[in-house]
Amino acid sequence: MADPTTTAPAPPARAAPARAALTRAAEARAAGDPRAEAAHLAAAIDQHRATGAAIPRTTWHDLGALLLRLRRHEAAEQRVRQGLERQPKDSPLHNLLGLILKNTGRTEAAIAAFDLAAKLDPTNVSPLVNKANTHLTRNDGARAAEVIAPLLRKDPKNAEYHRMMGAAQRHLGALDTALHHYARARALNPAAPRHWTEPSVLLELNARVPEALALLDQAQAANPGDRALAQARLAALRRNGQAEAALAYATELAARLPQAAWVQAELARCVVATDRRRANEHLRAALAIEPGNPDLIMELADSLDRTRGPDEGENIDAAYKLARRRVELGGDLRKDSQVLRNILHRACDFATARGLGSFEQLGAHWSAQGQIAALHYHMAQVRTPAQRRLLVEYHRAWGRTVDAAAARTPIDRPLATPAVRGGPAKIRLGLMSSDLRNHPVSYFALPLIDGHDRDRFELFCYSWSTTPVDGVQRHIASRVAGFRHAPALPDREAAQLIANDRLDMLFELGGTTYMNKLRVMAWRPARLQASWLGYPHSAGPETIDHILVDPHIRPADPALLIERPFQLARSWVVLGSLGFNDAIAIEPGLPSERAGHVTFGTMNNPYKYTEESLALWARITARVEGAHFLFVRPEGATEAFRANIRAAFATHGVAPERVEFEAVRGTHMPHYNRIDIALDTFPQTGGTTTCEALWMGVPTVTLVGEAFFERLSYSNLMNAGVPGLCAFDHADYARTAVELAADTDTRRLWRHGMRAQIRRNPLGRADWFVADFQATVQRALEAAP
Repeated sequence: MADPTTTAPAPPARAAPARAALTRAAEARAAGDPRAEAAHLAAAIDQHRATGAAIPRTTWHDLGALLLRLRRHEAAEQRVRQGLERQPKDSPLHNLLGLILKNTGRTEAAIAAFDLAAKLDPTNVSPLVNKANTHLTRNDGARAAEVIAPLLRKDPKNAEYHRMMGAAQRHLGALDTALHHYARARALNPAAPRHWTEPSVLLELNARVPEALALLDQAQAANPGDRALAQARLAALRRNGQAEAALAYATELAARLPQAAWVQAELARCVVATDRRRANEHLRAALAIEPGNPDLIMELADSLDRTRGPDEGENIDAAYKLARRRVELGGDLRKDSQVLRNILHRACDFATARGLGSFEQLGAHWSAQGQIAALHYHMAQVRTPAQRRLLVEYHRAWGRTVDAAAARTPIDRPLATPAVRGGPAKIRLGLMSSDLRNHPVSYFALPLIDGHDRDRFELFCYSWSTTPVDGVQRHIASRVAGFRHAPALPDREAAQLIANDRLDMLFELGGTTYMNKLRVMAWRPARLQASWLGYPHSAGPETIDHILVDPHIRPADPALLIERPFQLARSWVVLGSLGFNDAIAIEPGLPSERAGHVTFGTMNNPYKYTEESLALWARITARVEGAHFLFVRPEGATEAFRANIRAAFATHGVAPERVEFEAVRGTHMPHYNRIDIALDTFPQTGGTTTCEALWMGVPTVTLVGEAFFERLSYSNLMNAGVPGLCAFDHADYARTAVELAADTDTRRLWRHGMRAQIRRNPLGRADWFVADFQATVQRALEAAP
């Protein structure tokens, strides 16, 4: 039977365009062209709205569902709401609206839409199923179970209901009940991959890895050739330290399926940690097979953005073009927002980045999805006191999920011998970081490693780095009681490795940065735990007891920290000889004397740049006659970065030739000899870069803010004895920079006397730092329960 039309038939001449559009939509559907089909359905609806031409009542639903499948959520919602204006009691349309709202993160509104759809048609269970799945998306097992239970009573042989109940019980922490329902789902429908993959992950999360892998083997035996199961097995092998087995299996798949894009992508995932260039080649091969696949576009873009070497500029450019291509494809960009934001900000394409969502939308999404690394870059986007506190809550929410997951799979904790003042046992300290190699983290950790009192302390280091062992790592290993290097170890096993050393206190130095394992802290492998160095914010897990601070970096409001302050008396860092020595000379005179003009500059990472900071830098440069601004960054080799930076400066009257770029990585220190005054980023300030600038005699003007990440440079400058470089509002920042540009005597004094001044102050006194650190550890242990 034909669908009833929405209106009485229009005159033939007026109805013809709508009928033609519907015919073309059917042809596009038959040809497998969903984009063309959507365009023709939209044309039919527009003809109906303009002329009253009759179209089937289901046209709005058909178009909305198609746009949802194409991930064009905004357009889908618009068309469904148009349909509801004409058919306000259409249950399928309300159900579809709920799906659109769910997929765009508006879960409460989605649940309301599903409730209305169910009320309008009580015989249709689809809205109830969608409502339950929405609760599962929110990790709300209790409310999901309330919806699923009556469905399951009415239809106890429905495999999907059992799967959903298994997921609900998983969120409730009822492992055995969850596994029972998953087993029932498999028995009823063994062909559904999720009936195997979800319980496999659940077993893995509960430290039953052999059972998880065995279940996937059973799944593949029951469903040979299933792609989802093959990918689940590969992911499980990689997660559980079986990288070689994963690569062997992916290679076997590639031999059987040479034209499968997904297999090439899996090969890339198997080698990316050890050979990124090889991974890029596999991803390029995958994208050549499926050039319009948005997931492959983003995976290649992310990998290129992370690829270092002499062609870094080309890789950054290629990543940026892929990111723009993904944005142009449209649809829901939330899933890709972390990588897109990183790449767009690296090119200073703030206008495109704004389209990804607000601070609040992105922060809540990343926290809920466990994309905690994205919050590191989110610090630079803080604008208000409320956003500073929201950022803390995003970290806290993620941390609680991690702590809860670890609590379900506890590790063995060998009894430690508490070390107390005057007791026979040494204090056993741990430093956990994959950057205990030739890396800035080691610049600041080495003074403690080299200088700790071996009669009172035993120091253990833990690294998960997949990079080749270098001379710095070998030196560190020679200076500590134990150096545990385990690149492929899963998180829980890493926690057990640490626990076996019976530490009194463990410091994590990496946060969420690359190759580090912040989740390890959730198992509490040490008696006391603290964060230091690698992450300028509270990390999130409440199993981390302390965060190392000093009187300057510590926020005045305790609400801006999750952990308790572990406060050193003077400075939270000290400059070590690895990164701060006399090997790189400071050239005679001043850069302004050699160049004939004052040069402002920065070497900070562009993820810390904002439209506001670029505008202020440009206004300062414009106020100093003939002044230039120098960006020393690898991004300087890319067309987009240079164009966007110069455009921002031109807005404030700075000609393009006054904005310079030096595209280097790792060999940047000599270029401080070209900079008269460094201008710090804000709100997220520099840390290592501020120390480097000071060491090269370059004064750094900073803007002090309220939160930890807004006070790093403040601490460095105060502890170097130059408080006058610290500003507390934009006007003060600009005035300080402009006045310093005119004060050649002060700049000359600092240029050639700053190293000696640092050595007299806390920032350069390793002996003071080590003594403060050890005394604070002692007090913390004595105060611990």
